[in-house]
Amino acid sequence: MKPRFLVVALFFFIAVALTPSASGAPMEGRRLAGPGSQQGGAPGQAPPARQQDSRGPIRYDEEVIVTADREAENIRNIGSSVSVITREEIAASGARWLIDVLQFAPGVNVVRGGPAGSLAQVFVRGSNTSHTLLLIDGFKVNSPTTGAYDISGIQLAADQIDRIEVVRGPQSSLYGSQAIGGVINVITARGAGAGTWGVEADGGSYRTSRFHTWGSGQTGSTRLIGGISYFDSGGFSTASEANGHTEPDGYTNLSYNGRIDYASDSGVVARGFVRGFDTDLDFDGFDFVVGPVDNLVNLQTSAEIIIGGALGYEGAGISSIVEISASEADLTTDTPEDFFTGFELDSSIREVDWQNEVDLPADQKLVAGLEYRREQATSVSRSGFGAGGFKEKVDFIGVYVQDRIRIADRAQVTGGVRFEDHSAFGSKWTGRATATVDATDVVRVHGSVGSGFKAPTLNDLYFPGFSNPDLQPEESVGFDLGVEAFLLSPQVRFDVTFFYNDISELIQFDFVSRRPENLGHVTTAGAEISGEYRSNGVVTLSGNYTLTEATPEGSDDQLIRRPRHQGSVRITVRAVDGLRLWSELRAKGESFDNGVNGRQRLEGFAIVNLAVDYQLLDALRVRARIDNLFDTAYEEVLGFGTVGLSGYFGLTLALSR
Repeated sequence: MKPRFLVVALFFFIAVALTPSASGAPMEGRRLAGPGSQQGGAPGQAPPARQQDSRGPIRYDEEVIVTADREAENIRNIGSSVSVITREEIAASGARWLIDVLQFAPGVNVVRGGPAGSLAQVFVRGSNTSHTLLLIDGFKVNSPTTGAYDISGIQLAADQIDRIEVVRGPQSSLYGSQAIGGVINVITARGAGAGTWGVEADGGSYRTSRFHTWGSGQTGSTRLIGGISYFDSGGFSTASEANGHTEPDGYTNLSYNGRIDYASDSGVVARGFVRGFDTDLDFDGFDFVVGPVDNLVNLQTSAEIIIGGALGYEGAGISSIVEISASEADLTTDTPEDFFTGFELDSSIREVDWQNEVDLPADQKLVAGLEYRREQATSVSRSGFGAGGFKEKVDFIGVYVQDRIRIADRAQVTGGVRFEDHSAFGSKWTGRATATVDATDVVRVHGSVGSGFKAPTLNDLYFPGFSNPDLQPEESVGFDLGVEAFLLSPQVRFDVTFFYNDISELIQFDFVSRRPENLGHVTTAGAEISGEYRSNGVVTLSGNYTLTEATPEGSDDQLIRRPRHQGSVRITVRAVDGLRLWSELRAKGESFDNGVNGRQRLEGFAIVNLAVDYQLLDALRVRARIDNLFDTAYEEVLGFGTVGLSGYFGLTLALSR
């Protein structure tokens, strides 16, 4: 057991032990807690609007507060294309991993080859996986060496996630590098109400088991929440069983998190959080003649911890907050039967962000900030030739400003610019403008245009023998335009958005020069359609479809692992009190991948997932999930396995004072 895990465990138990009940009753006054006991604002009061948003699917007759523009704003006032995956939707799906819910949002394609823990890639609007910036509570966590973030290790516990915001299109003017395709912000829950303690356990196919426990509560102006999860799976073969590979690859994941929030009546606010995980993953080998093959001894271990905090003032018409974050990630692979016998990577990110918001005359709101970030990595690769690697760092300094203008209570317009300086390649300006207009009481037109960039990674710049210190950043210009319509009785929402993104100076590995070069130019274009129907709180029908054309300059070939067509349909039925049924049909058209025999076609597929949960007692919930109901055989990465028919069953016990 590692020291940092002990710190989080101690935080968790202190939170449970010290949080008083709403009435100030002693511990022996505990009662059984039904669903929703963690929600809400001050004890005895209705939850504020921002808390209500996460309690169920989005309602369009109430405020839905999002942070897509780095400020709290109603989603109907956001010109960018934004999707919100709520806590209720996560819980209804029975999902245990972030990758299982991201495709609830249109324009998002998640690809994973292999069992739990295997590398997962996220493509937003056809851009590279390194073009999507992942935030956890607003803090950037993309890898300094690959430019992307492998989301396969993020366990999902519905009680720990408030919502997930997916912002599509170039966002570099607000968030800097790595936001060419979009931004995914995982926003964790805050403690609330009387002290609550919960425990859940589940298990099922592939010799899988999971245990999760959490504590949450509020005392005065202080909110506390923390949790610990352990996942263990025997897995299945990473190399596709269709090619004769049957050796299963196991995975274990220990995740932990803690968060504290404080807000005084005088306007002083403070918050802090810690999140991390430690994993062990078996993985298969790769043969340059046949592709992925079984391997009995390959092992990868990884550990990550993210710590962040903020301190500032939030008052009427003005706020000023300083946020500080630090992350450490360690990865080690042991491949004793391979020519490349092992790999070690230690990376870190340090960031400071000072953001200010001011209400101005004429219905304007100004957001301005200053960011500093240092990315650092030490990499060692061992092979038959010996060991090689690098130890390097880069610094970013960014200044951003955005102005929001309200026009006659029917429209909102924003404009912003950012200047960012990179210690290795120099400086870059980016900008963005958005607009949303209520054309009628039930129709909204929204759109955005912006530029983006992505700095070369530390691997691109410094990896011995395979790097290029003269690389320029990738750049993009993109826009989208959409129309959203909604009715309140019955509640129906429908949105159609067209998008286009032009990416230049694309960094690709050149096998002639044997190093990365600014060789490529890519355009991605298409349409996103999403909709939702809800009737009397009993049935919710939602879905999305995305058409993506992602092609390099001078070619009609679709970029690899990007299907032109994909979509899903989800139905949630609240049959009787306490019983919720959920089903999903997820489909993808044909795609292409590169293998040992060159470019190859992957067949399209459709899978059905089911989930059910039932509030058996006030404190006891029963839930189950079935993945790939019809045992569909498919591949998303050439030669790598995917989940077959599998099922899981679990119990959740929640106790509240």
